Amino acid sequence: MKNLALFVLVTFLIASYSNEKEELESSLKNTIEIYIRSKLETGTLDSVIIMGIETVTPYITTRFYQGKLYSELYKQQMISNPEVQARYKMTIQKDTTVQESWDYAEYRKMVMAEYTEVDRAEAKEKYEKLLVRIDSCQKILDSPDVDKETFMHYLVIVKAFTSKPGTPQKTEILSFKISQDFKIIE
Repeated sequence: MKNLALFVLVTFLIASYSNEKEELESSLKNTIEIYIRSKLETGTLDSVIIMGIETVTPYITTRFYQGKLYSELYKQQMISNPEVQARYKMTIQKDTTVQESWDYAEYRKMVMAEYTEVDRAEAKEKYEKLLVRIDSCQKILDSPDVDKETFMHYLVIVKAFTSKPGTPQKTEILSFKISQDFKIIE
């Protein structure tokens, strides 16, 4: 009898969690569909597929910010150091997966550019400042006082399919910040 009661309780908890998750996904998807439709000048929204949902806290926000700083750090390192730039150039010529990424053209332009000594000196200065900011982020993340619980918003990654008459369907990967009351944060 005890095992039956435990089984019923576990089944109920799993079912209620599943329903909550489906309701959340449905509400987020509805918010995103309304938003995309309001921004489309022409054409129609065919469908939206949710690829991921992240509950954003101050800790997660600091991690995202640190990631952006690292991206900028690599760029400044490449500009400030001709040897690093040469390694990036070799990678571009060999790596076909990089060529298929959405930002390849911008990346290639940056790597193949010719930089003056002034450009390199400015980049080195920016690089040093970025190292300090990244270190500050790491200290916050390592702190026992960092807030990992306070809900700020949802970050939702979706694949949106749109079409216009006479053109092929367009697919885009988009991300949205959505508040707890299901409003897009711009």
